[in-house]
Amino acid sequence: MRIDTDSRTLQGATTFLSFIGLNVLLLLTCLPIITIGAATSALFRVSRSTRREGSTRTGTPARAAGR
Repeated sequence: MRIDTDSRTLQGATTFLSFIGLNVLLLLTCLPIITIGAATSALFRVSRSTRREGSTRTGTPARAAGR
């Protein structure tokens, strides 16, 4: 059996798990109450750029990618 990596189900599951990971990172970085503003701002920026670009690629900042 071959798994189709372009299927909508697999792409949806990947996106869902990416956002779960982002929320876990948000909780870890908000442990000290002082950093909650910066962590929430970073989560918002990543979520907004993911929605705009339509991909869940992480690790490459938009400026470094030339966008």
